Amino acid sequence: MPSEPQSVPFVSINDCLREDFLFRVLHRVLECLPTSSAPCSAALTRALAPIPVGGFRQFNRAPRGLQARAAMSQFRSSGVFVGRALEVWLEANRTLAAAVEEFLAKHEIPRERIRAEAGQFRDRWSLDEVLRLADLFCAEQGAADRDDVALLLCCLTSRAPVAVGRPAGTAAEVLSPDAAPAPAPAGEDASQEGSPIRGR
Repeated sequence: MPSEPQSVPFVSINDCLREDFLFRVLHRVLECLPTSSAPCSAALTRALAPIPVGGFRQFNRAPRGLQARAAMSQFRSSGVFVGRALEVWLEANRTLAAAVEEFLAKHEIPRERIRAEAGQFRDRWSLDEVLRLADLFCAEQGAADRDDVALLLCCLTSRAPVAVGRPAGTAAEVLSPDAAPAPAPAGEDASQEGSPIRGR
């Protein structure tokens, strides 16, 4: 008999996100937010405005790389913020998201997109299973970013990844555990405020 769904707060996703990948996600969100048609985009824009960025009086006047770094603290503490950011990120990756949805249907895995207003994932599944499916998708599709696919799998099923059986403190080494840290996006001044990405 199937077990009952166990909802998990959106902020729990931080336990399984490497810092450099979170930076990349938020950078993409900020890049696409001005033209996003996601229902929560206006609310996310308002939530970003009061976030302090060192050296700048207004959030929207700071370079995008510094904005992304500053937004990390809000992503780690606010479930509503996480949901809104991930909804915008989903729309920004709609082509890949559509392919992942087809993959889920092919493998008969129930689909249910996250909803920002819910503040939580509907259910949970093991991180190892997420990464196994991400690897399978990449093997079938060819060119695809494993990190993006793994996060999409969670967002399109509304299931939080849980690091079952992993030693304490190691969960944040994924998505994905073997990936090299991503470089800062071109055009950003990595010398400002010390990048949390470089040197990891």
